[in-house]
Amino acid sequence: MRFFAGIHPNINGRFRVLARSFPFSIYYQVIDDQVLILAVLDNRQNPKSIEHRLTNS
Repeated sequence: MRFFAGIHPNINGRFRVLARSFPFSIYYQVIDDQVLILAVLDNRQNPKSIEHRLTNS
């Protein structure tokens, strides 16, 4: 993540990277020179559930 942080799609102020070979997304923010992992969520969920989890974390 350190080398590629910030190049992924930015969704509502959070970057999202899709995990290879797994149905998961990693949501993160870049703050100064650090990467803060916000969540690792299953993509098979309802998109509204994912957004709810991200806004309440």
